[in-house]
Amino acid sequence: TALFTSTLAPNEVLDVVVSSASTIAESNAVAIYLFSDNDEDKLQLTRSAGLSDDFIARPPMPLLSSELFEKVYDGYVNPQSLLIQSLDDVRAAPIRDVLLRENKQSFIEHPLLFGGKSQGVMVLYYDRPQTYHPEQVNMIQAFATQAAQSINNAQRFASADRALERRVEQLYVLAAMGRLLNAS
Repeated sequence: TALFTSTLAPNEVLDVVVSSASTIAESNAVAIYLFSDNDEDKLQLTRSAGLSDDFIARPPMPLLSSELFEKVYDGYVNPQSLLIQSLDDVRAAPIRDVLLRENKQSFIEHPLLFGGKSQGVMVLYYDRPQTYHPEQVNMIQAFATQAAQSINNAQRFASADRALERRVEQLYVLAAMGRLLNAS
């Protein structure tokens, strides 16, 4: 929690989320997909670690992405992680080839939700098949909730900062115009 609150810079928050997620989940790679600022219907890979340049250039969409567009969550829903213990799982078929090229054998997808709004998906990749224990999944879910809150706070702060900068520029122009009018 302290790491998340140490900064409100969106890029730094994402860096902390990626490095912490990998450590907490003992995963070999992490991908954070967020909805675009300009297009809330467009999910894009925003930050990753442990994945190839080819993966980053052409990332597969998380399997949970279609659910994020269909469901509206209330603040009390505890979203479920998608647990793929092995790429033999039929649900992994759409992205199996991409993950095999990355030498990944299993993964967890977890929605990043805050205030009932979906912000994206966190995906944790493993080099070996996994057996996920309830405690591990609960910890990942708790982490994802904190990550979503931190990402939301950083985005809101950046938005407020941009609005403040615009307002200061407007006031500066008005002050300059006032000086010109008073001088004439």
